[in-house]
Amino acid sequence: NKKIEIRFEYYGKYNGGIYKLVDNKWIYIPSTVENGYIRAELKPSLLTDYNIFCVFVDEEYIPLYDVRNHWAKDEIIAFQRNGIISGYPNRTFKPDKQITLGEFFSILMKINSVNQYIVREYSDNYNDKNQKVSYRDLEIIMKKVLNMDNFNWKDVSIKLLYEKQHKDRSSDSMDNYVTRAEVIYMLYLLEGWKQGDLWS
Repeated sequence: NKKIEIRFEYYGKYNGGIYKLVDNKWIYIPSTVENGYIRAELKPSLLTDYNIFCVFVDEEYIPLYDVRNHWAKDEIIAFQRNGIISGYPNRTFKPDKQITLGEFFSILMKINSVNQYIVREYSDNYNDKNQKVSYRDLEIIMKKVLNMDNFNWKDVSIKLLYEKQHKDRSSDSMDNYVTRAEVIYMLYLLEGWKQGDLWS
């Protein structure tokens, strides 16, 4: 389970990032810039017989002020730099804000590996896109979208606590509302974010 570090000499600004070529598309891998290097940690399962990594400077990358010290910083930035999410006009993401159905479906539609027909069908069945999403709602939707009857939020909750030391509010009640950061973290896990970390 030990991660492998890759690094390149780098003397540029914060907007540089390490990317991996996956299916003819460059995928951002959470990277840090310090002491003349840009680094990323990878799970060994990411490495295949043929790997291409590159450092790109993303001139359009706009740092989101309120994720800098957030527990989901890496996941949020990865989704932002891969074009799945964007921040608010004031350069914030509001990671701890409760997510709405409209926001949730919008994110799902931008992920290639989810069943977009089912997402669209589900989205059309909900009239109030400003409705907040409970952990129970999320679990029901994801079971349908992923076609996985064994999907349950508890698996995500355990990983959140173990990997991020973040205790979500589902243990109090599954009717509590899920946050924007928790949704991004869950989807990052489900994508394995191109790092071979798909759960069983």
